Amino acid sequence: MGLKVGEIAYSNTIPFFFNLNKQELAKADITFVKDVPAKVNASLTKGEVDIASISSFSYAKNSNKYIVLPDLCVASEGTVHSLLLFSKVPITDLDNSEIALTTSSETTVHLLQVILKRFFNVHASYIDMQPNLHKMLDDHDACLLIGDDAIRARHADVPFVYDLGQLWFEHTGLPMTYALFAVRKDVLESKKNEIIYVQQCLKSSCQETIETNYKEVSQHLSTMNLAGYSFWEMYFNDLLHEANERTKKGLLYFFQLCYEEGFIEHPVLNIEEWQPVGSI
Repeated sequence: MGLKVGEIAYSNTIPFFFNLNKQELAKADITFVKDVPAKVNASLTKGEVDIASISSFSYAKNSNKYIVLPDLCVASEGTVHSLLLFSKVPITDLDNSEIALTTSSETTVHLLQVILKRFFNVHASYIDMQPNLHKMLDDHDACLLIGDDAIRARHADVPFVYDLGQLWFEHTGLPMTYALFAVRKDVLESKKNEIIYVQQCLKSSCQETIETNYKEVSQHLSTMNLAGYSFWEMYFNDLLHEANERTKKGLLYFFQLCYEEGFIEHPVLNIEEWQPVGSI
């Protein structure tokens, strides 16, 4: 049986997939399933895929079942540009309001709730909605959009727009990790060679993209009418795609706050990374 890989269909993960030769990978019976984060998260949980780029919050919920591929992540040390809170009032005035949340995310909706409660002492209620800025704001003081939906709406005529990556950094001094690559532990041995191969390909694709200073991927995305070349170049240069000790420290602090707020049942005290013995 081959290996199924879940791929988040958002721009921030593209460097891992941009230079992949999926035709060659298909010859090794490695296939890809592409969708929004929430659906990719669910696919890995259900075992419909074996390995996936998932929301970091999804890892926290399933840390006993998953192991992380080292070095690969989507993080930022400050502005992230694609996790945006749109608000009719200043953030400090959102106490007791109802905020509309995108249904596309897990990490970001919990990150927002942590930021509002722990950093601004804002206690709000939340409702899930399909990601449509104007419909979300019709009856709500604020709404959360992520990924390409947030990028598309970034210049909307809304009085206040807050970047969650920047808010997190301002109050913690730490990077925030939004996504990482996880593997189901129950396939580690039976599909070890395929996992090693995929990990090498993902890392190589990302390194090639970084070495060109994201120029090729920025040019590619600028043809899709979501944003221009200069935006994409800035966007990718503000992201971190290689995990390090600071990204791990920031992520563990986020997990600690999520546990304290009751969002996850068990504390996550370390991020278990896969260190395979042997090679293909």
